[in-house]
Amino acid sequence: MSLSGNSPLNVPTFPEASQLTGQDTWRAFKDRVDLNVQVRGLKGYLEGSIPKPMLATYIYVTQTSSPNDSQSPSPSEWVQQDRMVASIIYLNCTDPIGIGLERDNSAHRMWQYLIKKYEA
Repeated sequence: MSLSGNSPLNVPTFPEASQLTGQDTWRAFKDRVDLNVQVRGLKGYLEGSIPKPMLATYIYVTQTSSPNDSQSPSPSEWVQQDRMVASIIYLNCTDPIGIGLERDNSAHRMWQYLIKKYEA
């Protein structure tokens, strides 16, 4: 099975000049991340305004998926959406480990780390 170009699972690869290498490319990188996340309806994961639901508080099972911009996704939907945003950030850094990103952090935590690092 191949993924179509419109699949929500396709993580965009930014042009080299817009990938994060350090302070010099931060602004272009930030703009591209913001637009790519926004167009997918996932800005709340970047901003941290969609909290991770706790299994104990998620008391019903939906028969259909929540929309990407849902403020109350299921726990599994939250993980999938957060990982998409985190992947957009992480995979568009030329050296994410060298920059100080931790792959398992939430997208919001990664984003806040980068803002503090490059805008402080």
